[in-house]
Amino acid sequence: METENTLSSSELLPSIRADGDQMRCSYMLPHKKRYCRMLVKAGRRFCGEHIVFDPQDQTRIVCPLDPKHTVYRTDLKDHLATKCNGRLPSDLWIQENVNVVPSEERLGESQNEKGPEDGRLNCSEEDTARVAKIIEEAYSKLAAEAISDACLKTEAIENFMEANENQNETHKKHLVQQSSIIGNLAARHLLNNQDDSCFIELGAGKAQLTYWLAKTIPNCRFLLIDRSGARNKYDNKAMQVS
Repeated sequence: METENTLSSSELLPSIRADGDQMRCSYMLPHKKRYCRMLVKAGRRFCGEHIVFDPQDQTRIVCPLDPKHTVYRTDLKDHLATKCNGRLPSDLWIQENVNVVPSEERLGESQNEKGPEDGRLNCSEEDTARVAKIIEEAYSKLAAEAISDACLKTEAIENFMEANENQNETHKKHLVQQSSIIGNLAARHLLNNQDDSCFIELGAGKAQLTYWLAKTIPNCRFLLIDRSGARNKYDNKAMQVS
């Protein structure tokens, strides 16, 4: 009688890191193509964040509201109620689905043709290409008449880049952009270093631009707005600077 071959729990586990480092997490980060650098407890192969990938340990699960992070099963109720950044705030100015297009107003929707369930406009590839062409033509006309390139520099950022030449290309690119943004603001006399001025950064992300602005105009106030939280934020550093 044939029996179905099954793998034991130990065989289901991913192999130990190729570099042999048993003190750090064995999870391979797909987008970075390297192992996670977090330390692990003795006898473990994964850190607290990636322990969800260990079939021998089911104490941690993927967050139902935001799959980008995990949470302990025992803390799930409290996490969803008060801690998770993926939950909808209860502020008076927050209205769920306020930007969702009602089904009867969706483009391309008829009795026989239904639009997407998430409320996005259902535009064809032809419509998208046509709109893209209009935008490109408008930009070309404006660029020829009024738009000029001005890649300026900010002293604090340039000094930082010179002192830290080992930055990766992505970080360098962001620093160059921020240096030019602040440089252009300064060239147009838009940096008012007074406590009655406030810079509002929409889509602040990690708040790195505000961090460098705070070094340039430390007396100014700042308001950062973003749709979700981000790791390794610079906002606390910016507060220390200012």
